[in-house]
Amino acid sequence: MLFWSIVAAVCLAVAILLGGTIIGLVDHRGSITVSPSEAEAFNRVVAQTRYAESGDPNRPVTLRGTGLLPTAWQYRETAWGNGLLRVWQTVSTLQTSVAALLTLLTCLLCVLLVRLFALSHVRMVAARIATEVALGLRRSIHRQAMRLGPSDLEGHVQQEMSIDLFTNTVSRVRDGLSSYLSKALVEVAVAVLMLVPMLVIDWRLALQCLVPLAAIAYLLATEQQRRREIRRLAEAEADAELRPLADALRKTRLARAYNMEEFEHRQFQSRLERYSDEVLRGWLGETWSLRSSRMLVLVFSAAVVFLLVARTLTDLQPLSAGLVWTMASALFLFGLAGVRLWDIWRTRRDCEIAADRVYRYLAEAPEVSQAVGAKFLNPVSSSIIFESVSYRYNERTLLDRLDLRITAGTRLALVSDDPLVARAVAYLLPRFIEPHSGRVLFDSEDIAWATLESLRAEAVYVGASDPFFTGTVFENLSCGESKYTLQDVTEACKTAHAHKAIAALPNGYETQIGEHGESIPVGLAFRIGLARAVLRNPAVLIIEEPTTRLHEDDKALIDDAYQRVLKGRTAILLPTRLSTIRSCQQIAFLGDGTVIAQGPHEELVRSNEPYRHWEYVHFSSFSRQQRSS
Repeated sequence: MLFWSIVAAVCLAVAILLGGTIIGLVDHRGSITVSPSEAEAFNRVVAQTRYAESGDPNRPVTLRGTGLLPTAWQYRETAWGNGLLRVWQTVSTLQTSVAALLTLLTCLLCVLLVRLFALSHVRMVAARIATEVALGLRRSIHRQAMRLGPSDLEGHVQQEMSIDLFTNTVSRVRDGLSSYLSKALVEVAVAVLMLVPMLVIDWRLALQCLVPLAAIAYLLATEQQRRREIRRLAEAEADAELRPLADALRKTRLARAYNMEEFEHRQFQSRLERYSDEVLRGWLGETWSLRSSRMLVLVFSAAVVFLLVARTLTDLQPLSAGLVWTMASALFLFGLAGVRLWDIWRTRRDCEIAADRVYRYLAEAPEVSQAVGAKFLNPVSSSIIFESVSYRYNERTLLDRLDLRITAGTRLALVSDDPLVARAVAYLLPRFIEPHSGRVLFDSEDIAWATLESLRAEAVYVGASDPFFTGTVFENLSCGESKYTLQDVTEACKTAHAHKAIAALPNGYETQIGEHGESIPVGLAFRIGLARAVLRNPAVLIIEEPTTRLHEDDKALIDDAYQRVLKGRTAILLPTRLSTIRSCQQIAFLGDGTVIAQGPHEELVRSNEPYRHWEYVHFSSFSRQQRSS
């Protein structure tokens, strides 16, 4: 990519020189007048006989149609003119005007084509590199999301962050990197190579022009920064005025109730005028800044024109029209390269900021990791014990030295005024989260020393709103594992009362579901989640019921599915229905980070006031009416 960037810049420099040479050819038309004092040197350097045959050695002789000879002869004392003179002597097509014009135009076209090819190649390579970097970042984000995601108790904080990083932030990194790689090297090479024709033509004039150019570039950069600050401050102040205006739209009932329409209208009008003034002030500030920038450009342009014209009007080796054009074009492209490099630097900064967000996310340590020397965990056969477990989430203490014993084969409901408390207890079982102190024991074995694979094979979590992967129903149930056949999947779905509904889908088990697939009702989605868990035959099943109101048919199917699915298993449920609570053998009522009461539902309703109040708040006829409304 470096090679082709240099090639593109060199082609631009050559194109500028060819353009200036063409303009010079059109200006002098190949005519050159040789004075008698120059005759000997002219014949010796040019090796022509036409001057000697002119007849009168004391009179100037004008030769016509000599192609590039006038330009080469005028600047023969410079490196540029000397080189052009040698080329004129070597290439015969440059020795006549029409052939020289055709040759120069052909060379210019070829050079521009090579430049276009080089730029295209640079952009293609830059895009490929940026895309590969973006793919690598997205792979890393996906892996990190798999590591960090399970510890998100609220189910959306980490997801939203990872999705934003995966889509928007990585796209900004890719676009910024592609722009930087495709432009930075080219513009640096252009800036360097534009100095060459200026210095070759007249290094003193070049330095005279570069001084105001540098001053104007500095002033433009400063003014551009100030313009951005003006816009940012104006937008912030305008937003501060706009928020109260929007809040006024929420006060209509209060204003009408207390006959405050006139007062509220005056307040609204005053704030609206202040908002308009702030917006107008921002626009005026930016407009004046833009005008200042344009004035600076005009001043620089006038200074350059003066220097070039003054140099042309002097008697001491004046510049031809072609060289003036070459010098002016080189100066313009040099300044343009500087402006683009400034923008590229800003793009790089934005890209670095976006990349830093990604790398900070990737550097986060997962809450749960597999211990060195972890061993295989056998299915629970005796009990599950929470031993003085404490857990904090977002500076909140959800569990505080919690002690809980669950007998194997028991159906237990975890209920709490704060759903996050019950969810934290449930998340500890498959080690989606890690206790900050205390232990969780399966048959006296600390699950922190078990392999995650064996633990999560024996403790399966069925979420209330688990999403579907993009794929078929069969793929979502088997999770891509080839060991499960269609018959295995079908039997699991029959056990969870999902088979008939799945068979009724357009393509049965081959129906596409997920983000762009068939829409699945909440009740059926939950039963598919149950079937996915049953397919793995775990010893411990953790079920979080949907909070969405279910159809009566779905409720009946789920209740019957529980009788089939939970038989012979240790079941921990996070219920949202009273029928589920009543079907559990034990209720663990959680509060203040610990177990307030534990026992059957009927017993807790009779003996425990906090639980009775909780049951009334959530399941009384009045609360059901409130939820349904």
